[in-house]
Amino acid sequence: MKMEHILIELFLDDDVDLNQDLEKGAKLKDLIESSKGCTIVEHEIAYAGRNGFVHGVEDCIGFGGEMDIDSNVENASEKRKFLVSLWEKICKEKIDEAYEEYMDLKSKYLKEN
Repeated sequence: MKMEHILIELFLDDDVDLNQDLEKGAKLKDLIESSKGCTIVEHEIAYAGRNGFVHGVEDCIGFGGEMDIDSNVENASEKRKFLVSLWEKICKEKIDEAYEEYMDLKSKYLKEN
C-alpha cells in the first residue's frame, strides 16, 4: 500500500463546519459532494493542523500572484517551468529545515522538563 497526500480547496457555504463533519465520520467524497466546488491546489507549501485543515492564508503560500511570471515575457512558459522548479526546491529545503529545528527544540524541551 502506498500513501499519497493531496491538497484540495473546497468552496463551501459560510455555515459549513468541516471539522464537525469529519468528527461525525464524513468521508472526503461526502465533503466534496456537499461543497459548491473544489480544485486541486498546485505548487503550495502549507501547515495542516487538526483534521488536515489549512485554516488561513497565514498557514500557506502558493506559487502565484507576484511570484508567477507575466505571460507576456519572452519564453514565459519555459521560464515559469524553471521558476516553479526553483520554488519546489526552496519548499523542500524549508520542510527539511523545519523538521531539523523542531527535533532540536523537542530534544531541548524534553531534557529541561
